[in-house]
Amino acid sequence: MFPSLQGFSFVMNSNIIMNEKKIRHPFSGVVSAFHWCSHCEKVHSSKAWNLNRWHCPTPKCSGDCLDAFPWLPDSWPCSENLTYPEIPVIGQVYPLYSELLIEDRTLKVVVREVARNILKRG
Repeated sequence: MFPSLQGFSFVMNSNIIMNEKKIRHPFSGVVSAFHWCSHCEKVHSSKAWNLNRWHCPTPKCSGDCLDAFPWLPDSWPCSENLTYPEIPVIGQVYPLYSELLIEDRTLKVVVREVARNILKRG
């Protein structure tokens, strides 16, 4: 008989199968196998976050437990970008906003500034 696999996610990353146990976030209490850092926008296993005392495992990143968001399909940041995988690649950057959204917001800011300048002149 096989042991229970409840609470584990199997991840294919760089041709290595890793067994990631879901860990509870110290503040939110949400249980997830992966957490996303809002500083560097990279995903790491919850185990790596936990071993690093809930500081981002990415070298030179200042993210801590307040910047760690569980990687769940129905929650932020995954819910903002529907193309993100259910099981992420560890260490890969997953931007909160897609380039298209950034360009659209930048364009709106530029248009607002141009409109303000025209109104100031007139």
